Amino acid sequence: MELVLTASVTVILVTILSWMENKTAYGQQKPWKRQLVAGILLGISACIASDYGTNINGAICNVRDAAPLSAGLMFGPNAGVIAGLIGGIYRFFWGAPIQQVFSAEWLSVMFLPTSPGGFTRLACTFGTIAAGIFGALAREYLFEDKRPSWLGSCALGITIEIFHMILVFVFRLDAMQQGYVILRQVIVPMVLGNGFTVMVAALLCAWISGDQVFPSLRGKNLTTAFRNGLLACILSAFVVTTFGMYIMQKRLGLRQTEASLSRNLSDLKRKIEDDGGIESFIENDFTWHIGSDGGIIVCDVVNNPQGEMDYMRVVLNGKQYNKNQIIDIEQMNRQQVDKMPENFFESSLPIDGENVPVYGMYEYIDGYIVITYVPIEEATIFQNVTWLLTVCFDILLFASIFINIFVLIRRLILRNIDKINEKLSEITSGNLDTVVDVQSHNEFELLSKDINETVARLKQYIQEAEERIDQELEFARTIQHSALPSVFPAYPNRHDFDIFASMDPAKEVGGDFYDFYPTGKHKMVFLVADVSGKGIPAAMFMMTAKTFLKSYAELGSSPDKVLDITNEKLCETNEAGMFVTCFMCEADLKTGKVHFANAGHNPPLLYHRGEGFRYLKPKRGFVLAGMEGIRYHDQEFDMAPGDYVFLYTDGVT
Repeated sequence: MELVLTASVTVILVTILSWMENKTAYGQQKPWKRQLVAGILLGISACIASDYGTNINGAICNVRDAAPLSAGLMFGPNAGVIAGLIGGIYRFFWGAPIQQVFSAEWLSVMFLPTSPGGFTRLACTFGTIAAGIFGALAREYLFEDKRPSWLGSCALGITIEIFHMILVFVFRLDAMQQGYVILRQVIVPMVLGNGFTVMVAALLCAWISGDQVFPSLRGKNLTTAFRNGLLACILSAFVVTTFGMYIMQKRLGLRQTEASLSRNLSDLKRKIEDDGGIESFIENDFTWHIGSDGGIIVCDVVNNPQGEMDYMRVVLNGKQYNKNQIIDIEQMNRQQVDKMPENFFESSLPIDGENVPVYGMYEYIDGYIVITYVPIEEATIFQNVTWLLTVCFDILLFASIFINIFVLIRRLILRNIDKINEKLSEITSGNLDTVVDVQSHNEFELLSKDINETVARLKQYIQEAEERIDQELEFARTIQHSALPSVFPAYPNRHDFDIFASMDPAKEVGGDFYDFYPTGKHKMVFLVADVSGKGIPAAMFMMTAKTFLKSYAELGSSPDKVLDITNEKLCETNEAGMFVTCFMCEADLKTGKVHFANAGHNPPLLYHRGEGFRYLKPKRGFVLAGMEGIRYHDQEFDMAPGDYVFLYTDGVT
């Protein structure tokens, strides 16, 4: 329960600080101020974790390292270092009343296993400080001053706690067995507890910041793909080496135990011979020990009436063995015991009232069974310590390999690829003056040079193409202008009306056009039209429309009929999906009456002498070439001497 509560303190503090940075004016403070606050608060959280750890069989388990690591990863390098120093220094003096700190009495016992926290004082102090520094370095260099994902945070929490466990052995080589007993009890809850705490803190920070809480592990980003692939390789190598080492060490340990028991049995036999035989040895009540808890057992074999071995009676015992206990005879002559060679066995012996798993070896000597034994836990202590250290060092080794390879590849390759992609994005967006200048290595230098040469050649091709297009457009513009009446006054011999027109295309070739021509002695047709689009396609469509309009007008049709027929013809050949707006008038120069039809064009301006200009309000009608079957309306207005009508396209509006 204490472990969960202290972990909650760290998570709550991280959540509150993240919320303040993202949702309040606190986030506008200078970064060093925010990191100072985060470092102090999470340093206090580390101190609380030291005071309220969970006691597991005499070993104290806590999540102290999660606070400085979270400070460095979530809020910046300075926060991690500050929190680590606060938590580490507090742990160094933990267990001593303030008035006794630095006293001669306290200094003399501060590192003793019997003093509160003394056995792991140095390891825990350096581990907590290292957690803050590691978080700072990871934030600065591994994650490029960005908050890590929850998965990365969890992995770093596990890694730093494994490092903490190794420090216990480093600083306590004089008491390796005691260190192993402590670590065996706390390593799983402390590693998982610290990793889980940092992971939850990262999840809540991402949620508050609006970041993607569960980013896809199968992203198409090259960095993500490389990271996932490298992680898979590292994990598979770790699993193979760890289990391979475990199997080898277990087998080697068993062989060493067997050899040790065999040597002890041989030494015992020589001792029995030197004492004058087994009977004399028993009379001397000699005690023989193997290690600290192992020893010998000499048993008298009791036969049944048929002469077969019935049971064994203990005659002489080791220090840890109860003389009144009888060993089951089946352990010696049946297949219930796993025999490595024939006289080596693994079983359980009742020692001090408890069944203790042991390795043993026995031999028949002068009618007695002589057994040498050692508890399995004692026999395998160094094997287990070695395997635990191997696993811990493997985790640190593979984590270091992963981090170094990932950072190296990102700095040497991925970062340069990103730079080139940024420049290519500018080029593809139209900025052909962009220069790719990644000169870190020969390969990128050559790639930059090739890209720049390609862009330069592309610019040359574009320039040449533009020159050709300009020539073609100029030629088309000349043709277009030549198709429009451009000599004014157009009818110098006539004095009953005057007309003038001009066209200034928005591009070299436009789709606007005008036209005027007499259709009788006293009739004049004039029109303004606007083809959708610009360029040569608009000019070609304009020429087609102009030809249809003039041809049908000269046949004597009224403007509305001309538009009807022209619309049908244009729809038949309108594969490009273009359309034309047109305002067409036919003026009777003798009466001043003007008939007109409108195909979706702007209304003209009409000027009556003495009244000024006003917009004509015609029925608009639909555009030409837009839809078959359209019928246009015949409309009219009157003009008197001195009146004007002004037609225009939307470029004039």
